Amino acid sequence: MPTQKTHVRIFAASPGDVTAERDALDEVAADLSHSLDGVHVEVLRWERDTYPAMGRAQGLVFDQMGEDFDILVGIMWKRFGSPTGEAESGTEEEFDRAYARWQQTGQPPILFYFCERPFFPRTDREVEQFQKVQAFRQRLEGSGLIGTYEAVDDFKRKVRRALDATIRRDVLGKVPAQSTDASAEQTAPTLPDADTHEPVPSRFGDIPMPRRRARATDLDKHRFVRDGFSTIVSYFEDAGDRLRQSDPALDVDLETESSRAFRATVFENGQARSRCRIWISDSMGAEQIAYLEGGRGGGFSNNSMNDYVNVAETDGGLAFALSGMDFSTQPGQVVDAEGAARHFWTRFTRPLDDASRSPWG
Repeated sequence: MPTQKTHVRIFAASPGDVTAERDALDEVAADLSHSLDGVHVEVLRWERDTYPAMGRAQGLVFDQMGEDFDILVGIMWKRFGSPTGEAESGTEEEFDRAYARWQQTGQPPILFYFCERPFFPRTDREVEQFQKVQAFRQRLEGSGLIGTYEAVDDFKRKVRRALDATIRRDVLGKVPAQSTDASAEQTAPTLPDADTHEPVPSRFGDIPMPRRRARATDLDKHRFVRDGFSTIVSYFEDAGDRLRQSDPALDVDLETESSRAFRATVFENGQARSRCRIWISDSMGAEQIAYLEGGRGGGFSNNSMNDYVNVAETDGGLAFALSGMDFSTQPGQVVDAEGAARHFWTRFTRPLDDASRSPWG
């Protein structure tokens, strides 16, 4: 007979600037549905779980999505949102309602994360929004523990561990959570756990069965590469902002080709000093993230690369391995997505460190 599954509903409370994190939360839910026996995890998202209707917008969100969810996961970066009539933003109102229910009943558990990726506001509106985010963060820090992250894969790793513990403890009531401190350093593997077998009874008593970890599937690796590429794009955007702030003679232009490729050019006093193209490639039989230096005219070859990172399986889960094609690194050196982004950025901006070196040689 089919096993009755426990349905766990996670409400994603967040403004519109953290779409990648909400996508990562969907992937975590799918992973947990696979690794937690008898559990199906669903993420409720306002942009796909509501439909057009007349009335107060945030009130319609509650009416259509319901407030009987099991866990609230809040995410904020640089945007706070717009007033709803009952709060300064939809995310704040979603938190307020969940927090009021938690104070009365102890449910739902609330996991709130703040992105600490560097951000440089360029308008008064952006400054105002970011100030509201910081004020809201201070409010939450006075009420409990918050989580922080920089890259999307960092958020994914941390929220997976926290949700696994929270579902087991607060929803299933099976085992005590090891740690629900979402702000603590969390090094849980990216890969989902295999099922843990119950002890097998025998004439010797219960015999414990080993716990085994599932190996990464092609889908796991595909998602890891996609998330890593997204992190690299974000890193280049933020690093470009920092470069402009550090020296008015320098500027960086990013050009998106597709969801799998972008180009970058660094200028000094309006003159191009270095160009690169970064893309998801499968030219070697498996997906990797490739890097190519561009010519003075901006042209790029479609069948070559100067560097790349590929997916490696480690004891801690998936990681990126450097190719060693750059003289400053060792072949097979393992880094996370932010480390891969830092490696490519360093190579991209190296001509600015040494004026005597040809940026195209």
